[in-house]
This record gives sequence, C-alpha cells and structure tokens, in this order.
Amino acid sequence: MRRADNAWFWVIQSAHTNPKIVLFAGCNALELLSETTNGYRNISTDWSTPNDTTKRLYTFNGNRYLLKKTTSTKTR
Repeated sequence: MRRADNAWFWVIQSAHTNPKIVLFAGCNALELLSETTNGYRNISTDWSTPNDTTKRLYTFNGNRYLLKKTTSTKTR
C-alpha cells in the first residue's frame, strides 16, 4: 500500500464484542499519549523519509479518531 519502511496500524474499539476500526494510519510509529479526548487517549504518529519527518496528532470525536494537527520538519 506504501513504500518500504512504512507500517499500517489499526486501532480497534471493542475488539472482542462488535469490533470497529476507529483509526487506520500509515506510519513508522504510533504512540498512545497520556492526554485524552472524549475518554480515549490521544494518538501521535510519526512518518519519516530521508528528507523530512511528519508527526500527526489524532483525537477521538466520540465515534472515531480525527486528524487534529500535522507538523513536518526537514531533516536536511
């Protein structure tokens, strides 16, 4: 689905009863943060190339995770 060095992460709500995908993200790393929105932990993802790094912050809207903020930094 993407090039090398990229993984796909699925965050599933109620995995054992009535599972629902609430976030599907392509990135190198996914981190559950201590801060919460609507009772669910905020999620940060990182995706890096040789030229830049992109960080994305997702928050839960009560139904699924939505992109809240994107930050890109050049590495060269």
